Amino acid sequence: MTIVAMTTMVRTIARPAGATVAAGAVTGVVLGLGIVKLGVFLPVALVGLAACWALLWRPAVTLALLVCSAVVFEDTVGAILTVDRWYEGLPKIFLGPTDILAFVLLGGVLLEIAREHDAARLTGPFTPAILLLAVATVAGLVTGRSAGAAPMAIFPQIRPLIFFVVLVPLAGYVLSKHERWRTALTLAAVLIPLKAATGLLTRLYGGELAAGQDPVTFYEPTMNLLMVLFLLTVTAAGIRKVHLSRWIWPSVPVVTLSLLLSFRRSFWVAAILGLVLVTMIAAGRRSRPYVVLGLFAVALALWAAVTMGGSTDSTNPIIDRAESLSPTRIRANSGDRYRLEEQRNVVAEIKAQPLNGLGLGIPWTQRYYVSESHPGGRYYSHVTPLWYWLKLGPLGVIAYFWLAGLAEVVGYHRFRRSRDPVVAIVGLAIAAGWVGLVLAELTGPFSGIDFRLTIVVACAMGWLTATGATTRPSTAEGPDNTMADYPMADYPMARR
Repeated sequence: MTIVAMTTMVRTIARPAGATVAAGAVTGVVLGLGIVKLGVFLPVALVGLAACWALLWRPAVTLALLVCSAVVFEDTVGAILTVDRWYEGLPKIFLGPTDILAFVLLGGVLLEIAREHDAARLTGPFTPAILLLAVATVAGLVTGRSAGAAPMAIFPQIRPLIFFVVLVPLAGYVLSKHERWRTALTLAAVLIPLKAATGLLTRLYGGELAAGQDPVTFYEPTMNLLMVLFLLTVTAAGIRKVHLSRWIWPSVPVVTLSLLLSFRRSFWVAAILGLVLVTMIAAGRRSRPYVVLGLFAVALALWAAVTMGGSTDSTNPIIDRAESLSPTRIRANSGDRYRLEEQRNVVAEIKAQPLNGLGLGIPWTQRYYVSESHPGGRYYSHVTPLWYWLKLGPLGVIAYFWLAGLAEVVGYHRFRRSRDPVVAIVGLAIAAGWVGLVLAELTGPFSGIDFRLTIVVACAMGWLTATGATTRPSTAEGPDNTMADYPMADYPMARR
């Protein structure tokens, strides 16, 4: 009986083991033949498919990977952590890693909605404006194709718009569940200072981010916007006496220096305007006169520093860059002069076709002289509202200003009505930062045009949507209440 039992046990173990060995052998042969025919693309594709399948059931992780990779990976030659292939199409297929992550995120959210029947979470205060932007995008696509635009000319312009339209509701849905907006803020509070430090290393390392340009921290606008929002949040926290983790405060000089050494004048102006707005609103009525005097003293000191720097031929690059904001220097600077010449041609094009614009993938006609020539320069405009009108028609520019206005209004509403003090100060920072962003977009094509910044902007709108559950019913009380009146939430960045 013992021998029979042992024989039965051996057969029971051997059968599945033999099947496993046979399956492994067949898989190995198939992989080997596939590698011979397709190279290493096959095993990489299989690993990628397995990763996508795992991420499909974890939309929060997928969203984090999408946003963090867009922040961390640069697409400018010379910068630290440059991974420009991350934003390009993979070999053998047309889509890149960011596109695949977006598709997986969409699939994961749809699966959750099918299981939990909570599609209402996809809607929010930005929904009407996003739908209008989607309609304008389709109109721009049809207009461009009717005018003969090639698909490869349309794709770089429509891709950020698609991400804009899709990510706002998806981010709002994902971040609203289980209060993931808290984790998002903690992740941002860690990621932004660390990324700012890598920008300083890029500057010290001497990497040339553009031909003939001095080393800077960040040439692309994504981190500049995030650093502005970080500084505005910390400023609001200091004024409102919201206790943040101790390690956040030592990172402020790093972020400030990194922003200054980016030499992005438009974001300097956005930061100054945002700081004025945050300080004035957060200070309250009683403290506001003293704040005004303090801001006036700071402005006077900055004016004196710039004036003295100019009169003594200072070699300080920050002062020199700040002086270039004067009207006489703008006219003398070749880059600024080109923007004005470009703007004249774009306005003439809009006047020629005011109702539908040119459409996506169609270059504007050079009617007037331009002093410089840039590859693909006639496919875009440095003035963002003009770009929306030029490419998407009047519906596009209406959608742009509607979304910007909603970001400011909703952010301010979070400041006034949120029960969580950290949500309140971040909402105020986003509202003030968006005012500065709109001002910066008068000199650069950013939201809905720059791919990486569009991902961040869309997720910021999704974050504002997700924090709607923290708001209190409307009362006569306004933002002049002290933050001490609000209950301190159990928040990982805050300490009691």
